[in-house]
Amino acid sequence: MAGRKPKYPTEMLMEKLNEYIDNNPYIEIKLSSLADASNVPAHVWRDNSKLREVIDKVNKNPIVIQTSRREVTFPSAEDLIEANWNNKKKLTSAIQTFLDVLNDVYDKSRLYDTFKIKEEKLVEEINRQKSEITKLKSKNNDLRQEIDGLYLNSLSKKKREELGIVDNLIDFNKNKDQLSKDINKLKNSIDGLL
Repeated sequence: MAGRKPKYPTEMLMEKLNEYIDNNPYIEIKLSSLADASNVPAHVWRDNSKLREVIDKVNKNPIVIQTSRREVTFPSAEDLIEANWNNKKKLTSAIQTFLDVLNDVYDKSRLYDTFKIKEEKLVEEINRQKSEITKLKSKNNDLRQEIDGLYLNSLSKKKREELGIVDNLIDFNKNKDQLSKDINKLKNSIDGLL
């Protein structure tokens, strides 16, 4: 009498494992993640010694090792061929993964160059705007001083005649409506400075 067929045959598990590796080439294989992705309980993966051996070997020789956020170690061509010599499909997959990573890095470097150019243009524009603001503030201060001078000079009848000022500008009761109009006119002519 033959034993019952296993619920999860090794061949089927190996296919699911290869599919998982193809879909997640850059990460270490964790049984919980593999179980979630394959709908096969983690204990099945853990208890199958043949598959555990394959998983351990893959985890020891990943195609790309990310040691930190910035440091990545790539295998040598010799390591890739040595690890996948007997399996043309796996070797092709390893090389394709490497080429995908290379293309991704190239695309990101081009994107970086584009952003770098945009950043340089924005820095130039910011500097130009700062210079313009400095000039306008200086002009604003000069105009304020000129206005202050006109007000002070309007106190003297002699200075009013020399400068063509009709009335004493500091007499607020008499000139407050005109003063308000003049200030608004000045504000409109030099937008945003007062």
